Amino acid sequence: MSAMYDPADIAVAIDIQQLDCVLVAVVALYLFDYALNFDAEVAYILSGKFSITKCLYLACRYLPIALAGVQWPTNFASNINMDDCAVLLSLNLWLTVTILCCSEGIFLCRVYALWGCSKRILMILLSSFMITLIPVIVIMGNSQASMTVSDLLTEVSPLITGNCFPEPPDQTYFMSYVLLLLFEAEIFLFTAYRVHIHYRHERGYLLKVMAKHGIFYFIFALLFSLTNILVIFLLPTYYCATFGVLQALSQALLVTRMQLQLWTADQDSSSASLPLTSTIAFAMPEEGMELMSRTSRE
Repeated sequence: MSAMYDPADIAVAIDIQQLDCVLVAVVALYLFDYALNFDAEVAYILSGKFSITKCLYLACRYLPIALAGVQWPTNFASNINMDDCAVLLSLNLWLTVTILCCSEGIFLCRVYALWGCSKRILMILLSSFMITLIPVIVIMGNSQASMTVSDLLTEVSPLITGNCFPEPPDQTYFMSYVLLLLFEAEIFLFTAYRVHIHYRHERGYLLKVMAKHGIFYFIFALLFSLTNILVIFLLPTYYCATFGVLQALSQALLVTRMQLQLWTADQDSSSASLPLTSTIAFAMPEEGMELMSRTSRE
């Protein structure tokens, strides 16, 4: 006689399988992106001197591989030892935080360069970054200290693969996403104001790229962070674990594509002699990179 399962348990299993499919799709998109842009990525890394921006780029590019590797057994391996599960969940948590910090760091460097490498702007941005990062670390540390492994799926494990899920996080967990949103809003406002000031006098292609990147990245991060906040309050715990990973993977993929596109656009505009064109190259002066504005007129 076949085993009978409660309809609610079957619904849980279906939800988790659908989340697994989303995770697989994002990982497949990552692999496709690696194959599609590998030559341009190598050219970008080898061009010029090594910089802080390139370090952040590499972190955003390759730490997601480690995150996906940690997330994979929690979603697909059956009957994981609970001690091993706790270790995987802790690694998952801190890799997610690190990737999101590196993603924001790339845009922080862009704003710093866009403002002419102003030390005053750098101090404001770094202060805001630390004001955001320290509470997030405290919140995540408390979450890790109180983290317990859920046995929610023990009785339905034959229906699904993966049984490593945390218990519902403390409600203060959502504050980490609120702080992230506030910092992203600040980055967006600094970018939008500076681009607006430049755009009055110079309407170069790179300025347009910067404006589009800033707007799109902010909207994307806003929607994803708001979604995670709603998930924490409204949906079961297995959604929280997976959606946090999906945000880190998606933002890292987006920011690296934007950085590569900006560099490619700068290379193209540098090699072309176009009328009425202004271009901006971004990076840190300590690393041998400087802000340059090049204007060609008829």
